[in-house]
Amino acid sequence: MVGPKGTDIRFKHDLDQVCARLLLPYKDCTVSLKEFLRPDAKLREVVTGRQLLWEVKEDEDHIKAGYLRIEQIVRINLANAEKVLELYKPFLFLLDEEERVSSFLEEPAKTREDFSAYVQHLQDTVAKLNEQCPNLLRMQMMRVDCLDVNKKLVQCSQECVAKLLRSLSTRNQDRNGRLVKQFEHLNARITRQPNNEDQLVELEVAIENAASTEMPKLVNEYNDIKEWLYLTWDLDHMLEDDDYKAIYAASEWKNYATKIADRDNELKEDRMRIEGKLVERRTHFQDELTGLVNKVGKFKDKGSVRMLEDYLEQLNEIKKQLAAAMVNMEDINAKELHVGWAQTALEPFDKLWTLVAEHQKANTKWIRTPLFSGEIKPEEVEAEVSAMWRLSFKLKAQFEQDNLSKPANVAAKVKTDLDQFKENVPLLHALCNPGLRDRHWKEISNVVGFALEPDPSFTLQKVLDMDIGTYVAEIGEISESAAKEYQIESGLEGQIKEWEPIRMEFKDWGTTGTYIVAGASVDEVQTLLDDHVIKTQTMKGSPYAVNFAARLEEWEGFLSTVQDVIDIWLKVQGVWLYLEPIFSSEDIMQQMPTEGRLFREVDGTWREIMQKSIDNPAALTVFKQDNFLANLNSANEKLETVQKGLNDYLETKRLYFPRFFFLSNDNLLEILSETKDPKRVNAHIKKAFEGIQSLAFEADSKISGMISPEKELVPMTTWVDPVASLRLAWARGAVEVWLVQVENAMIESFRDQIFQSKDDYPLTPFVDWVQRWAGQVVIGIFNLYWTKEVNEALTNEGNPGMHRYGDKLVEVLGEIVGLVRTEIGKLVRCTLEALIVIFVHNKDTILELRDRGTSRIDDFDWLVQLRYFIEENPDVQGQDDLCVRITNSFLGYAYESLGNGGRLVITPLTDRCYRTCCGALHLLYGAAPEGPAGTGKTESVKDLAKALALDLGHSRPLRLVRPLNFTPPSENTGRCSLSLQAPEEKCLTDKSWRYRNTELNCRLLARSKTFGPGRALKVEVLARCGV
Repeated sequence: MVGPKGTDIRFKHDLDQVCARLLLPYKDCTVSLKEFLRPDAKLREVVTGRQLLWEVKEDEDHIKAGYLRIEQIVRINLANAEKVLELYKPFLFLLDEEERVSSFLEEPAKTREDFSAYVQHLQDTVAKLNEQCPNLLRMQMMRVDCLDVNKKLVQCSQECVAKLLRSLSTRNQDRNGRLVKQFEHLNARITRQPNNEDQLVELEVAIENAASTEMPKLVNEYNDIKEWLYLTWDLDHMLEDDDYKAIYAASEWKNYATKIADRDNELKEDRMRIEGKLVERRTHFQDELTGLVNKVGKFKDKGSVRMLEDYLEQLNEIKKQLAAAMVNMEDINAKELHVGWAQTALEPFDKLWTLVAEHQKANTKWIRTPLFSGEIKPEEVEAEVSAMWRLSFKLKAQFEQDNLSKPANVAAKVKTDLDQFKENVPLLHALCNPGLRDRHWKEISNVVGFALEPDPSFTLQKVLDMDIGTYVAEIGEISESAAKEYQIESGLEGQIKEWEPIRMEFKDWGTTGTYIVAGASVDEVQTLLDDHVIKTQTMKGSPYAVNFAARLEEWEGFLSTVQDVIDIWLKVQGVWLYLEPIFSSEDIMQQMPTEGRLFREVDGTWREIMQKSIDNPAALTVFKQDNFLANLNSANEKLETVQKGLNDYLETKRLYFPRFFFLSNDNLLEILSETKDPKRVNAHIKKAFEGIQSLAFEADSKISGMISPEKELVPMTTWVDPVASLRLAWARGAVEVWLVQVENAMIESFRDQIFQSKDDYPLTPFVDWVQRWAGQVVIGIFNLYWTKEVNEALTNEGNPGMHRYGDKLVEVLGEIVGLVRTEIGKLVRCTLEALIVIFVHNKDTILELRDRGTSRIDDFDWLVQLRYFIEENPDVQGQDDLCVRITNSFLGYAYESLGNGGRLVITPLTDRCYRTCCGALHLLYGAAPEGPAGTGKTESVKDLAKALALDLGHSRPLRLVRPLNFTPPSENTGRCSLSLQAPEEKCLTDKSWRYRNTELNCRLLARSKTFGPGRALKVEVLARCGV
């Protein structure tokens, strides 16, 4: 039997189980023949011996052959039955077609053709299913019952069709409802009764829109709904009562266009009624306005200037009477859009007599007011004359067009007077120029032929009486030249005024008791300075600047001085800020007395300058201090000397204690400034020793141990006495002297710890031994014994030894895990975290060697591993040390304090990086892991440094780190290793040659003890350092 299962069809019974059940009778028959009695078995007196027939065994050939033959026939028929499933593949989509129907209905743009095609597709699919897939399929030895699956597929198709048709019906009902509401709203709008002109116009517009726009849209909507209704009938969908009600409600409105026409005829009668009232109101208004127009008409015969005041009073009264009429007229015009009123004749006369009054008043002011009182401004006078002239010209033309001769003559006279005054405007411009000076008035006097000295009574009328207007051209040239000079003079004075409100801002600098320049005021001064320098240079190049040459030179000199002062001031301030906290330390002052004295001189100069500036912070005063620039230049020279001495001083410290090369100047100075009390250096010790957070001091200030960042204490084999070192006459309190002793004590202590732990390892249980020693020592000795035990296993047993040793490591790892689960201290847990990483890697390495068939200690797969040995130190005769081998590289364990931090998970890529870097160190070359950012290059190099107990100096090229000057090296015990973070070539231009020089010198040290000429400096460099 075949049936649906989710979106697929399956046989109801598993075919393998069917096969097994068909074979079961054959098996049962075979089994039943094992204890079959002989026919004569009941005749005991006759039968003697065996009473059962010989049994038939399942492994007999003919039995097995029969079983296989039956199974073959069954398998063939079952395979044929499986082909039934292929018949249903074209119809399986019906099982989940309902989801696609929902998606189809959610799309709003589906047409009637889309719906019809979709329904027809589903119906055709059912017809094809009935034709191709009968309910019962007969085969050779079986028949397949497909009734259930056929019913399910037909049911799915019918449900999808019903869902589509229901959606059509629902949509038609909704659209019919909305259509009826639109018709009702339209009917409510056009059946209202208008009560005024606005409502009438609004109804007319609404009826026009309803007839031309809205009604055709609604009819089209009704027709489209009918087409959708016909579609549902064509698809054999049974409509319900709600469908018929909605259709009937919409059909009642289809002939509404007739009602719209009837309403339009009714509205015409309303229009006649409302227009009659409007005409009656307009006629009454015209009667009232006629009287006012007659009054205005009487002004046509008035043309006497002497009656000006009476005319204006009468006009004001008429304007008040017209105000109410104008309001009434505007209301009538608003109600009747097609009725327009001509402009009243009052406005031209109002403008004319107002113009006459304003001209007389202005003309008196122009010719009687003193020219130098500030009340006469030529630009404003010229604008007023032009405006009056244009108005008089316009009024003259209008009155002449209306045949009003007297008002036209008045306008013409005003225009003539203005034309005459226009001739004096250039003279007014020339004489009222604010740039005219005594030298210019002398030139004007030479032109007119008599002494002309301006005084408070100097008016335009007086000038005209002197007949000076005949020289207006010559006077204009002199005035224009004065204006150009005045522009330069004003620009220079304007610059000075812009500087006057500027105040320099100063900020109190900590506990120094003095101040520094704040950045905001400097930016403001610099912006103003840049602008004024350009303007001043432009003014100097003008041919009109001759009379101001001395002032411009003086001002340009001031601006140049300000620029120089700003530059050197900020430079001195930056250096002073850097050096002040350094030389405030008494220890630094004692170690650098000469530089300290120079800095004190600069400090005094700085405080004096800042105090004067604070007392009067105005910029013009600050930058004009006596010897301001000279004092700053002198201070800058002294500071350069101090800086050079400071750098030489730091160079000396670095040469004595090379670890200082990997500290910035600021960090180094923090250490050097704390020489009196060694315990105060404790806060900075990590800057020189990465794995030491602080030193353990005894009551007598002797150093007895090293404390890691994880608070792990490692005792020193030999205590360091920094107080005794500081008492040495040649040391002069130098902290680097006892730091070298700390470094030597660190190496000695860790070497002693390593060898003690080595001896303790075979005598103590592993879990106890791990908790007894420092984390770094545990990892080093574990690697040592791991190497030793692997070598022994390979030498004694070959590859089978790897199997045995791998099992041993698994057992030990279980012990470590058990220890982790117990209550252990924080330091022990840190040790175990790092140890487990190394342990798991070593275990995996053993398993890898086992799988690769490694059987000898000189096999390559074993030689490429990082292996630890105790061998004689080639540099120290008779001394054994821990060393590291990988491939053919031989490197010494450096005994650097690493702390008890975590270790990097070692991958095959990490192993390759180890081999490359170790090979480079062995051959005294540099190595640079290459790859994209963030892939672990730096961390891999750091982890290798931990494996070798090397001091790692890590520098990014963009950070400010003092360049290394290792020239030439000595054979002492300093150490440095540097890692670069994937720098670009341009970032290394300043450092790469120094790092390369370091590498070459190290190689030279290994080859020869003879050095060529060079600086008489010696830097302690480890022979096998790398870059």
